[in-house]
Amino acid sequence: MGLPFSNDFEFTDNELTRHIQTMYDMMNREGLDLQLEIDRHWLALMMIYSNSPLLDTLSWKYFVLKKEDVLTHKSLPDIGQCVRLLSTRNNNNDVMCRMIQYSLPYIKHNRLTFAKFEEVSNQTLVDLIHILLGMCLGIHNKTCKKPVWRLRFRIVTYMHSLLAQGSQYDLYLFCTNNLNMIRIAIVEYFVYFVQRYMPCEFEMLRHLFGMQANVENICLQFQLNVNHFRSNHMQTDILT
Repeated sequence: MGLPFSNDFEFTDNELTRHIQTMYDMMNREGLDLQLEIDRHWLALMMIYSNSPLLDTLSWKYFVLKKEDVLTHKSLPDIGQCVRLLSTRNNNNDVMCRMIQYSLPYIKHNRLTFAKFEEVSNQTLVDLIHILLGMCLGIHNKTCKKPVWRLRFRIVTYMHSLLAQGSQYDLYLFCTNNLNMIRIAIVEYFVYFVQRYMPCEFEMLRHLFGMQANVENICLQFQLNVNHFRSNHMQTDILT
């Protein structure tokens, strides 16, 4: 499972990498919003580096994704039901609800542990990995700090291979071994989701936190901290 290219893998000079580098330079130099356009090319680049036999008959340009097939915040799971259950202090023993509840700071007994393998559905594991992938790529808004494009490609390739080829137990091991990263991702996604889609529940967060602090300031601090994490650890080409 996981990364098909080792850490000593090197990017070669080819037509597609030059095209991506040109778009990346334009995005940084001219402020153009080309991230979605760049992300459309990851599957084709994976095929080039894995020497896919399909490229013997068709150009890589045939495998550039449609915009609607690129991973965006719309691809992530709907956690609205979990938020409502948490607001009423009733998680119904749902694994995703418990993961959210024990990930959030300022809540009593917020020690996050992962459920037993037999308690977690394959779909929940897939949803958690998608949430983690969304955090790593910084897809929630345009102001999020994003990885440099070579690291972005490595992350997408790793997750794609894990989800496409890994067994349910592979997904479970990945989640249990990356619990701290998943917690960061859940916090960021929770803040984004509630602010964007659940204004009424957002007003109730003060009661959920059980404190008198300004919820807007707390959420802003969450977002700044995660952005700081991406700024510090995702601006090199190496996936660690």
